[in-house]
Amino acid sequence: MSMIELMLRLNQKGVISSILMLIILAAGIVGGLYLVQHPTFFKPKAAVEGTRIEVVDLTGNPITTTNSINVKVKLTYAIPSVSPTPSPDPTTPSEARVFITRNQYGGDLGGLSGADAKCQASADGARLGGTWKARLVDSGKSSDSNRTFKYSNTYKLLDGTVIWNYPGDMQYFTMPAVTSILMDETRHIYDGRFDTSVWSNLTYAGYRVSTTDTCQNWTSKSSLDFGRVGIAANRGTGQWADQGTMGCIGPARLYCFEQVGSDIPTPALSSAFPTVVRVSNLATITPGETEYAFSMNGKIIDWNLANYVNSTEPGQKTIYAQFKVDGIWGQVYSTTVTYNPPSPIVKPQPVSGTTVTCSADNKSARLSWNKSEGATIYQLRVDDLTNSWLDSCTNFNSGDSCANVYTESHSVSTEQGHIYKWWLTAGNTAGDSSSTYGTNFNCPTPIVKPNSPSNLTANCPAPGTKAELKWDAVSGATIYQLRVDNKANGWADSCTSPNPGDSCANVYSPIYSFTSAPGVSYTWWVNAGNTAGDSSPTYGSITCSAS
Repeated sequence: MSMIELMLRLNQKGVISSILMLIILAAGIVGGLYLVQHPTFFKPKAAVEGTRIEVVDLTGNPITTTNSINVKVKLTYAIPSVSPTPSPDPTTPSEARVFITRNQYGGDLGGLSGADAKCQASADGARLGGTWKARLVDSGKSSDSNRTFKYSNTYKLLDGTVIWNYPGDMQYFTMPAVTSILMDETRHIYDGRFDTSVWSNLTYAGYRVSTTDTCQNWTSKSSLDFGRVGIAANRGTGQWADQGTMGCIGPARLYCFEQVGSDIPTPALSSAFPTVVRVSNLATITPGETEYAFSMNGKIIDWNLANYVNSTEPGQKTIYAQFKVDGIWGQVYSTTVTYNPPSPIVKPQPVSGTTVTCSADNKSARLSWNKSEGATIYQLRVDDLTNSWLDSCTNFNSGDSCANVYTESHSVSTEQGHIYKWWLTAGNTAGDSSSTYGTNFNCPTPIVKPNSPSNLTANCPAPGTKAELKWDAVSGATIYQLRVDNKANGWADSCTSPNPGDSCANVYSPIYSFTSAPGVSYTWWVNAGNTAGDSSPTYGSITCSAS
């Protein structure tokens, strides 16, 4: 039987009032099914989640491992609240519009009224009509509390896209539920993350985040002050409303909401912001733990993982925190970090591989050695053996030296001809190695090429058969290279195949004799040499007569 046939029969029997009963029955069935699928609709629900304790690095980023027993702990407290119980008979919904401002501003908005004026000016400039306010609170308001947003309204972007639809989105408080508020008053849509920061200080459910990060109640543009911002591009998370802090120099945009209709009650905060926090390595936090003043989120304290437990063993460590709100210590929160201590430091091994290199002018020497594993410093001592070592680096003799060296070489000044003794140790925070002694060294006077021989003389002690050549000894010379040319046949320019009567000789004293032919003229020349090279030659001549 169809519903229409049933109604006709009931009507024929004069039981029209039964129709109303059927309608009520159908509504009850639908409502019951909804409550089965949404059991939390009439239950309190946390509006903000995120109270936490984190171990962070020097830049404030969370870490999960550390090699130091001393760490930094970052504390964040999210004010809890409960969602409202919906009015059984809410007012008739109204439609309102929303946009993000095209302009970006510093934190000096002129307070809440100044922010509202900026939204109104943006709307007026785009000829949108209506009354507009900024979704923003300062330290004087604990929530939006009907200042801007009304739960009973339906909110749309300027192109008609619905972002909040009462009552369908009521139980979730996830506005914007459908799309991000990325359209400005000119209907331009921003698609980037980094140009959609928005001054807010409100959670996605409309509760104040901070009493301090408000850019001095939206009057400061100082980079030393901070304000809470959301990121409009972050749809699907609460970060569209609150993502973190920004320096009040900005810039950031504003969310602008059209003001229409009335509203159901806005939920009140269930607690205030904490004033004190205490931290412990024990799950049961007792009054003996140190208490820290707590006035803003992101507070970082220095913490020792061995506090109260007296354990420096490696492994997972748990840190606990408890906030005091309205004079009452609340829930204990915790975090873990894995402690991997560095290997213990041991004294380095003695130095090896010592070498000495004198400079080209022999006025300094470079002392070198191999790297000693684990060494962070080398203590070098040099003793000029022409005097005694005073065993002191504050009052030492001329020519002696002391140096703390951080590389594997060091240069010292030297006196030519002096002999030096040297030794060194390798050290670190665990101590010093035993001394290593390098080979004694000296840097002698540098060898230079000798001058050319001078005062050449020649005579014939045995006329006709022998000629004797002499010259003055040359300082620094270790050898003399002598050449004799019989002028009758010319010089062959070779000492391996000389012409008859020619001769070549390397001599080590300034005198040389050779057999001469009577009446023959000879040209001779000599140069002085050593390891540095040879001088230019000096020339002479001789002719020995027959008698």
